Amino acid sequence: MSPKEAWSVYTADLPSPQSYLDMGFYTLITSALERRIWYYDCNRLYVNLFAILVGRPALGKGLVLTTVARLLKTPKATEKQRAQIKLPGGRKEDANRFAVGADCATFQQILIECAEATMGMNVPDPKDPTKTKPYRHMSLAFVLEELSSLFNRHRDDVVKFLLRAYDANEYEYKTKHDVPVILRQLCMNLLAGTQMGFLQEAHQYGIFDQGFSSRVIWVFETDRRFTKFHIEGSDLSIKQKAETVLLDHIKQLSNLYGQLTYSQEVYDYLENWYISDNADKEVTSGPRMEGYYGRKKVHVLKVAAAIHFSHSYDLEITLDEVKEALAFLGELEPRMSAGLNVIGRNKLAPYGREIMEMIAKSKDKGMDFRVIVGAMSSNLTKDEIETALEELSILSKVSKRSSEDKKSWVYFES
Repeated sequence: MSPKEAWSVYTADLPSPQSYLDMGFYTLITSALERRIWYYDCNRLYVNLFAILVGRPALGKGLVLTTVARLLKTPKATEKQRAQIKLPGGRKEDANRFAVGADCATFQQILIECAEATMGMNVPDPKDPTKTKPYRHMSLAFVLEELSSLFNRHRDDVVKFLLRAYDANEYEYKTKHDVPVILRQLCMNLLAGTQMGFLQEAHQYGIFDQGFSSRVIWVFETDRRFTKFHIEGSDLSIKQKAETVLLDHIKQLSNLYGQLTYSQEVYDYLENWYISDNADKEVTSGPRMEGYYGRKKVHVLKVAAAIHFSHSYDLEITLDEVKEALAFLGELEPRMSAGLNVIGRNKLAPYGREIMEMIAKSKDKGMDFRVIVGAMSSNLTKDEIETALEELSILSKVSKRSSEDKKSWVYFES
């Protein structure tokens, strides 16, 4: 059973959208790689990911997030081994293999957690391959059920810190006593969930204007994979076997160190793709997606690394893995564009999206105006509903025709 197959078995009973599950798996992989794998000898590009799952409540975001966090928080030692390790005060060894941030923390606590996440290993000395040297880094994974927990206070400082952590650059700050502290060799993976309501609010304090949004892979979804009451599967032994495969795999990843390479064929393919396909999108995609497409070449390399290390331990990326990364991102981008483009000053836009979802789920993908008013009247007036429907009609999202009794309009998905 491969790690990807094991992930599918381990999450088979989760109704979460497939894109949520795929993104969770890729973030699990890059979190296990920490700040130990990179592209390019100069201007190193580390393979950490920022991914945010966006959707309505009870869609399955939390199920994916808790599954990833549970695997990352596995202790280094087994329960039997921990019992045999003697620590002061009679405590047992309980250190986790990977540093995972708190579910909800103040900005100051986040910085402290990063400083305490310092870890190291012996790596080959580039000056003398027969010798080793110590390598230290501050790698931390945050798995947050609600993105808003990061932005409760000090929003500007949080955004600036996240930019540095994503780029794996050092971050300097001063304590309340004006003592300067520098976090060096920093690297963060971020997997979080949120709802459209928070993104609408976050727009007002500028997280889409400071480079944060372009560093994120936004995963927008509206529907579960399936609907069922029970989540737990019946064959526990198969699920346990899948968990063992996953834990063994990320344990192996925790020992890797080095620079990723790819062939001239891959190099040429990426050049051709960037010039022929992506360059135009940077200037034609609109303000919300412009930054994403400008940084897409980074996302492609990081996702390709996640795909590669989901089945391999060597350090060469293949052309098939690059193509798979492009296909994965290409599948997400239409929903990403639609989701991000409704965020802004137009307060009716999120409700227009809700109306579209209602129409799409209704019988024959059509809904009488009076039914729409009944469903939306707690949030919108009749005039606002008509305005939202007019905007959808202009955008060719819905079409309208007179109802059979000629007293109302029926709106259909275009």
